[in-house]
Amino acid sequence: MKLSRRAYTAFSAGVALAIVGCGDSGVKRHALSGSVTYQSAPVPSGTIMFQPDRGKGNSGPATVAVITGGRFETPRGKGAVKGPHTVLIQGYDGTPPTDMRPFGKPLFPDYKTEIDISSSRSDLELNVP
Repeated sequence: MKLSRRAYTAFSAGVALAIVGCGDSGVKRHALSGSVTYQSAPVPSGTIMFQPDRGKGNSGPATVAVITGGRFETPRGKGAVKGPHTVLIQGYDGTPPTDMRPFGKPLFPDYKTEIDISSSRSDLELNVP
């Protein structure tokens, strides 16, 4: 069975949210959006996970966003908590999905970085070296 790109993106986002949890923890979340580039070009497809950095005293739920055409946006009501985060970026070439490669071929190994999310910060520019 083949899924349209939009249906597959929605399905993938739903699976990612199920992994990090969908419950309301009562903490204030901040909507995030932005761009993701690799070698100065937009990342065509992928995922980005924001995980509160417990080693730096931050806690709360993680969130996952889908990268499409170099852009991402956290799901409505499921943004990131304020404070330091570990960010995991997975980037793909966006070729038509298969059972083995839902976002296409990997562009780079999983990339981790750290950011600090403030209540006023909502539009991010993330660059994978």
